[in-house]
Amino acid sequence: MAVDIKVKNTPSYRVASLERKGSEGTEPLRREFQVLEKWAKKSKVKTGRYFCHFYESGRTPAMYRFEACLEIKGKTPKPEGKIKIKELPKLTVASVKFNPEKVSPRLVYNGVYGWLKENDEGYTQGGPFSREVYLGNPWTNSWVWTRAEIQVPAKKKKGRAR
Repeated sequence: MAVDIKVKNTPSYRVASLERKGSEGTEPLRREFQVLEKWAKKSKVKTGRYFCHFYESGRTPAMYRFEACLEIKGKTPKPEGKIKIKELPKLTVASVKFNPEKVSPRLVYNGVYGWLKENDEGYTQGGPFSREVYLGNPWTNSWVWTRAEIQVPAKKKKGRAR
């Protein structure tokens, strides 16, 4: 299965956020999303997209920084405990939509980062994180899982016109 890398602008999103630090795993944010979902239900918050942020700064195999972000639709609720309310800003991203059942996410990530280093489109990596975006809960909805999107911030290379 081929995947296409597209550069696009995303809107800003208001989200409930829960951060975790630890070792990399196959489901690094599942528990955090369960906490966010429980909080949203209790707070009667309508939700949307799920964002899994993976931060590169200070990353080692044993220490990694993750952030689960659940889109908030409607009125802004009050944060609770470790849950923060924040705005994900508008971004220009290199984006790939794919089915993780058919293409390994690790391969897609390597492809996006490689493309940002060597593309002729005039873009380079524009931020210290990457994120996966899902239209719902990828652990409970197989349709959502098969429509994963990886986004890596992108910026114009200096001295390059498009």
